[in-house]
Parts: sequence; structure tokens; C-alpha cells
Amino acid sequence: MGQFWDNAAKEFGKKTGKALGNKLYGKHADDVRKRVTWVNESSSVQPSVQPTVDYGAIERAKQSTLEYEHDKQLLDTNVAIQFNTKDVDGIIKNLTFLSSSVDLWLTQSDKKKHAMAARSQFKTGLAVLNIANAEHPRLTHFTDKEQEWQAYAEKQRKRDIILYSTLAGLLVAFIIFIIIMANL
Repeated sequence: MGQFWDNAAKEFGKKTGKALGNKLYGKHADDVRKRVTWVNESSSVQPSVQPTVDYGAIERAKQSTLEYEHDKQLLDTNVAIQFNTKDVDGIIKNLTFLSSSVDLWLTQSDKKKHAMAARSQFKTGLAVLNIANAEHPRLTHFTDKEQEWQAYAEKQRKRDIILYSTLAGLLVAFIIFIIIMANL
């Protein structure tokens, strides 16, 4: 019975390590494997190691780099936006651009900081528009957009609390189960 628990604990450790590695490294968690073939030469069997190239991983890395560069350029553009109270049309144009950036990044878990930076810039622009023309017809649209993002963030926060509470409960139940089984 002790052997069973040792194997179960090792397997649990392997699976947990793989899950953490996949979570931390995402697409880049793939490893390059070597293919070993056995060659029979003059009545002796020898291994022949042939490394294989994972072209899919190379392509994914290229794609990731291009996406990173695009996001960096878009973020730099967002941060560089200046609002002029005398140019209401320019403010509307920049708020629309920032709004689409936030919408793009808000749903991507690895881009939350980008979305926060764009939202901060958006709030500044919204305040400038409110000062420049408090009765502009697009002002309500942008205000509604900000409230939509706040509601989404609150929903995500509640979902995360439920998820982490559930995981903590399952972990406690698993530990109790292990302790009970070890005492038998």
C-alpha cells in the first residue's frame, strides 16, 4: 500500500509541475525531443540519435515575437497620445483609438497591464473632453464604455475569487484524504 501512495505522489508532482510549466511559459513550454532509432550493424545493435526540429515551435516563437512587437508599438502609441482642449475632434479620435485598444487587450490575460495603461490614458482623455465640451454627444458613449470595463473587471475579480476558493478547498480536502489514508 505504501508503494501505491509513493507512485501517486510522484505522479501528482509530475502533473502539477507540467501544469505550472504550461501556465508560466504558455506556448513556449514545448520541449525539443530527440528520436532514437536502433541500427543493426554487423550483429551489434547500436542506437542512432537523430535530433528532430520542431518547426511548429519555431513558427509559434516567430508569431509570438511579432505579436509582442505589435503590442509594444500600440502601447507606445497609446502612451504618447496628447489631448488638446481646443481640438475636440482630435480628442474624440484619440478616445476612440484608446477604446478599441482597451477592448482588444482587456480579454487577453497576458495583456492586462497594457489595458490598464490604455484605460488610464482613456480616463485622462475623458476628463479633457468633459472640460472641453461637457455636452458633446459622444461623451455618454465613452462614459458607458468606462462603466462597461469596470463591470467586466468586477466580474473577473469575482470569478477569480470563486476559482481560487474552490482550488483551496479541493487542496485541503486532498490533504485531509492523504492524512486519513496514511493513518490506515
